[in-house]
Amino acid sequence: AASAVARLTDPHNRVGKLVIPEGRQLDDTTDMKTNVVNPGIFALISRATCVDLDGTQRCVSVADLRAAASRSTPTML
Repeated sequence: AASAVARLTDPHNRVGKLVIPEGRQLDDTTDMKTNVVNPGIFALISRATCVDLDGTQRCVSVADLRAAASRSTPTML
């Protein structure tokens, strides 16, 4: 267990950085005048999880994040 914690907290194992601006919506929003898509919290988290494994980029999908959030209690999250 100590080895797993050490690997999880090692900065070299960090996948991505994530900053969630205040007031950000969970889902993407689209500006009706410009059609510009503003990424939601789920999209920001999804992007931060991306890692290159054997030449293929892998990420936790927005759908998987949304499903996990809908099945979990706030305490679990």
